[in-house]
Amino acid sequence: MNACVPTFSWIGQFSRFTPGEKSPYQYLSLQVVSANGQMLTQAKQLQVRLSKSLRRMLMGYLAPEVWIGVVGKTKLDTQSGEQQWRAREVVKLSPAQ
Repeated sequence: MNACVPTFSWIGQFSRFTPGEKSPYQYLSLQVVSANGQMLTQAKQLQVRLSKSLRRMLMGYLAPEVWIGVVGKTKLDTQSGEQQWRAREVVKLSPAQ
C-alpha cells in the first residue's frame, strides 16, 4: 500500500533556532516568502521540525537573515489537530537565487 505523503518546498529567511523538549535546535523558524514555487502576497513566520542529523549539521551553518530553501513533509498531530512540518533538506541560498 502506497500512502501519499503531503510535501512542501519553501524559500525564506532563517530567523532562529527554537528549542523543543529534546534539543535547543529542535526547530528552525523562518520567514517564508515562496511556497511550492509560488510567491506569497505576505510572508509567513513558520516553524519546521529538524531531524537529529539536520540539527547537528545546521547549528553552526546558519545565521539569522540567511536565505534558505526547505523541503520536507507535513504531518497532522493527532493530539492537537495541528499541522506539523518536518524538514528533509535545508539548503543555503545566495540572494541572487
